[in-house]
Amino acid sequence: MNAREVAGRLRSLPAGGLNWPALSEAVLGRRATRAETVGRIAEMLERGAGAEREAERLRALVDAMDLSRATHRRT
Repeated sequence: MNAREVAGRLRSLPAGGLNWPALSEAVLGRRATRAETVGRIAEMLERGAGAEREAERLRALVDAMDLSRATHRRT
């Protein structure tokens, strides 16, 4: 199950219905221990953080390329 599916499942939980069994069902698609559930959430957050860092690195690269082109055009 990917992060988008998990997010959809979490959003569909009723406000009063958030408990460990419901959370593990939403995150893993089955009942699981708290440690398994928290581990999977941590894994998804780490992957998301990595994707954000990569996106920022690529933005900086594009900005540098744009600056290089602009400098090159002026010369």
